[in-house]
Amino acid sequence: MPAQIMRRQFLAALVPLLCSGCLLLLYNRHAYGSLFSTGYQAEMFLFDQSVLAGLSHLLFSSEKGFFLYSPAVLLSLFFWNKFHRAHREESLFVLLFSILYLYVYATWYASGSGMDLSYGQRFLLPVVPLAYLALPECLVALRRGFAQASCALFVAFSFAVQIVGCLQKYKPYKSWASQYEIPPSPLQGYFSMSFPDPSSIAVWWWRMGGPATIVGIIMVVLSVIFASYAIRQAGWAK
Repeated sequence: MPAQIMRRQFLAALVPLLCSGCLLLLYNRHAYGSLFSTGYQAEMFLFDQSVLAGLSHLLFSSEKGFFLYSPAVLLSLFFWNKFHRAHREESLFVLLFSILYLYVYATWYASGSGMDLSYGQRFLLPVVPLAYLALPECLVALRRGFAQASCALFVAFSFAVQIVGCLQKYKPYKSWASQYEIPPSPLQGYFSMSFPDPSSIAVWWWRMGGPATIVGIIMVVLSVIFASYAIRQAGWAK
């Protein structure tokens, strides 16, 4: 590859990183009074948790398990070998990044049970789009019959899990879960709070009623239609 092209590619990657880094520093200065303050204190450096315990909670627990809250990732992982053969360099980069990222957060104290007030695994959000990179390989391979229907149901379930997470806030869930000796997972709790009593749904356009609710429902339906069309174009239409 010519040196001039390499320099252009390097600058194309470096400039956005520098700009976003400067914006982050300015935000820290505005929010916390210092360019290098992040809002965390000494706990920022508490990496004293067992790696295996942290990984177990991050990936498989009913409270925050990555695969429970992003189940369609499993379809992508099953076909990762095909993606790796077609895009070896990108695959190795994603694997290395994900392993390092998982190790760091698995050892952080806040990755333990009951420490993070969120629906699902927010620490691993940067990994989610990377983990889905091999999903088109799955869609191409499973284009007919029962396999296609099973894949579609699995993706639909994954989408439904995300929808449930938008219906409530975490603090009301904690209050609701306090009645149980062993609190249900947020997924179960959010669902149980929302559907027997739709008036408890904490979505502003749902609470407003009238035109706002109608527009919100239309937007959700259009999002589902667009996602379905995009998935079909990505794999099953080939």
